[in-house]
Amino acid sequence: YTRYGHMQNVRVNVGERVRRGQQIGEIGNGGGRYVPHLHYDVVQTAVLETSPGDWPGMNLNRLLRDYVDPLRFTRENRPPR
Repeated sequence: YTRYGHMQNVRVNVGERVRRGQQIGEIGNGGGRYVPHLHYDVVQTAVLETSPGDWPGMNLNRLLRDYVDPLRFTRENRPPR
């Protein structure tokens, strides 16, 4: 599962297959509450399926159990151009 936080103008639906380079939305600012930025989470368990707002905070054991490094995941799973 992946999660994109603080997005606006989302252009895809949950479960929809996307292509490399396809714009799926725009980086948002939380309704003016934050500097524009994006949270990109990759999980290796079903925690986001049952709790989409889950965040382990400073719980390192939960972080290591449920989440993976998104940069590493992307590099290892990127389809060829």
